[in-house]
Amino acid sequence: MEKWGGKRTGEILSDALINIDLDKFDCLILWLEDYLYNDIQEEFANEIYHSGLSKEAHDMRNDMLYRDIIRKENKKYNNMLKMEFTLTKSELDREEEISLGTIKMARSGKDLFDISENMHNCVFRLYTEKVNKKLCTIYYLQKYDEYLACIEVVNGAVIQAYGKYNSVLNGEVRAAVKDWCVRKNLEFTPME
Repeated sequence: MEKWGGKRTGEILSDALINIDLDKFDCLILWLEDYLYNDIQEEFANEIYHSGLSKEAHDMRNDMLYRDIIRKENKKYNNMLKMEFTLTKSELDREEEISLGTIKMARSGKDLFDISENMHNCVFRLYTEKVNKKLCTIYYLQKYDEYLACIEVVNGAVIQAYGKYNSVLNGEVRAAVKDWCVRKNLEFTPME
């Protein structure tokens, strides 16, 4: 903040105070907390410098906080990363190339970790032990390096199917998962 100079800092603050909205206010609070604890991330500071106290800066900082928290929590579970799941032929037979990408089965704790990191969900922390104990199976829809859906199967039924940040599946992704369920003789019963 000091390196921005008084003029730019004043512009940022006056814009936030004159044109206040919830995102700008929350961004201001995040910025002040980081400033008081001398923990302003350079990426966040650059975004504020360029776009002011904005929705974009607010969302970026929230995403940074979320990633930091998840990484720290996930690191606690190193032994879970090493787990290799026992897979049945029928479970493996559900893997399939489809028009949107590939539906794959999580085969290890590392797979669940990658899903969790890319989709910003809790599947690694909460489901590694469940999958290892055969209480459920986790599949995911992936197109190249992009994860489109995370799917939980229990006793022949899809009970959860979500996108990034546990968003409800919509449009072609939802249709593709439902079509896959029909082909693989799985009920589609996720709660929404």
